[in-house]
Amino acid sequence: MDKNSKIDLSIIVPTFNEEAGIGKTIIEIFKDVKKASIRKLINSLEVIVVDDGSFDDTARELEKVKKNYKIKIIRHKFNQGLGAAIITGIKHSTKEFATYLPADGQVFLREISNGLEKATAADLVLTYRGRREDYNPYRHLLSNTLMVSMKIFFGLNFKDYNWVHIYKTKLFEKIRTKSKGVFYLAEVVVRAKDKGLNILEAQAKYHPRSTGYSKNAKPLIVIRTLIDLFKLWIELRFKSVVVKG
Repeated sequence: MDKNSKIDLSIIVPTFNEEAGIGKTIIEIFKDVKKASIRKLINSLEVIVVDDGSFDDTARELEKVKKNYKIKIIRHKFNQGLGAAIITGIKHSTKEFATYLPADGQVFLREISNGLEKATAADLVLTYRGRREDYNPYRHLLSNTLMVSMKIFFGLNFKDYNWVHIYKTKLFEKIRTKSKGVFYLAEVVVRAKDKGLNILEAQAKYHPRSTGYSKNAKPLIVIRTLIDLFKLWIELRFKSVVVKG
């Protein structure tokens, strides 16, 4: 990537009850920006933290970090879901590209550099994880079920849907998402593919959580994800029938 291909990037950090790790995650972002490997990829950036209705001390931790680091903090009055948090971040983005990083420190900016290198050549870059040694059989089942469902219902065969995405922000002028939860990530991929947009993949790192707990494997979240998946499938199938008719 040459100098003219450096990107202006919004980093969105969706967070919900991450008091133990959110400070470290944000500090790591600003440390990474100083690294030569990242400076050659990013021209300018902004960090947008979306507090999705946290009721622990996340808000207090964010105010501490804000004293030393330039971040935008946006708060939802109540928990709306991962998708809703990313959508809010996108709406407040002022850069040509946007990505999101988990608040729990499972991947850092330096570890998505392969995806950042491809950003200018795509509308959407999907990063994918390698081994997930902390996954129990239940979480492996959920992950595999999503992969199979995306292939069966939408004909997609990407390596990962639920890891870090890198977007051209103009992408969201072409697609309209409906899911506010975890399925939002997969929905973006489906709708981008449906519009014929360019999607690339790049490997990224995955770290087991060192603080907190996963919120996305709860049965209620899983049910909502399946409902969102079927709603999207029905919508696109109906559209296909109407077009053919």
